[in-house]
Amino acid sequence: MSERQVRILAVLAALVAAALRLAATPIMPTVARSAMDWVLFAAPLLVSFLAPIACYLFVAGRLRRRPATLRAGDQPGTLLAPARLLTPGLQLILGAWLAVHTILIDDRYFFQPLLAAAVLALGVAIFVRPRPRLILDASGVTIRPWYLQRPVRMLWGDLNPAAPVRTANGTFIDTGTVVRVSLSPTGARPVPVPVEHLDVEPAYLARVMSELATAPDRQAFIDNNLSAV
Repeated sequence: MSERQVRILAVLAALVAAALRLAATPIMPTVARSAMDWVLFAAPLLVSFLAPIACYLFVAGRLRRRPATLRAGDQPGTLLAPARLLTPGLQLILGAWLAVHTILIDDRYFFQPLLAAAVLALGVAIFVRPRPRLILDASGVTIRPWYLQRPVRMLWGDLNPAAPVRTANGTFIDTGTVVRVSLSPTGARPVPVPVEHLDVEPAYLARVMSELATAPDRQAFIDNNLSAV
């Protein structure tokens, strides 16, 4: 499944979530007087919210293998590990569901549509420009984490030349066993790389960073990889 297909799937799941939330309203009791009323009230809400998310997680997470390749970065002579669309897609689905829910739950106040629009706009913005991202250049590594967090910059010369990149097995809920990756600066604590949120195979990324850190001509190494993109 390509990135474009994942984006289309996320948009479709968001539309389905909004439509299911609309469809749930007529079958929900207006007043809950008994335990059964609470069940009838909660069940449509949970189904409209969880069903699109579960389908998206299964298809975009479990069934999709992350590529063993990097992209050309925005700046010339750089390699990019883009953000994985799993979390931004979930935020888009959540934004669409909350936007409809915010309007339906109480429409007496003028700010309800504004709040719904703000929630949806936030989900769309994160989906269009997802984070985190990792950028490789001839001087070092730049990790652009989640919004409101400061970027992390590590120079190749600051890393331990004997073991610039460390790896370890780890388990993530959506993909099973993967490789945890961290940068190993000399005389300092390892810096974790958010590989679970990057759209690249973790072991491949670790190998490329390790080879780039020890390459005699790092720019030539990057250019060779760019020619294969």
